[in-house]
Amino acid sequence: MDGNGPLATAMAALLLISSLTVLATVRADGNDNLYIDYFDYDPEKHTPPRAGHDHPLRVDWVNDGDTTASGVTIAIEWGTDMVVESDPLDLEPGSGTVYLDVNFSSDGEQTATAFVDYGEDFDESDETDNDNEYTFLVEPE
Repeated sequence: MDGNGPLATAMAALLLISSLTVLATVRADGNDNLYIDYFDYDPEKHTPPRAGHDHPLRVDWVNDGDTTASGVTIAIEWGTDMVVESDPLDLEPGSGTVYLDVNFSSDGEQTATAFVDYGEDFDESDETDNDNEYTFLVEPE
């Protein structure tokens, strides 16, 4: 037996541990497990949106993975370049609700889209159902 046996065993163990660490990191991202389940104003808690006033809109998210997704942003986009974003969130497996304040500048039908994002790119190809569009009937001021 040569003297390389213990070295080879140690290297194999190190490679195994490092590959498990990489696998755990990849599994933890959960980005393709995040989606918007519901997006609307909350009729049980709030009145319909009124033009010219901040109004909380309800965004229900789902993480159907088995790990927490960290640093996730939930955002609402409407009009031209109008976006409101949440602070980065840690979304544990399951579901939850976030309220974001939106101020519609005019009344009538206004279309808005809610997004859930992991990785700061709302158009990631590996995310499905990561947005939900809704048309609000905004009341006059």
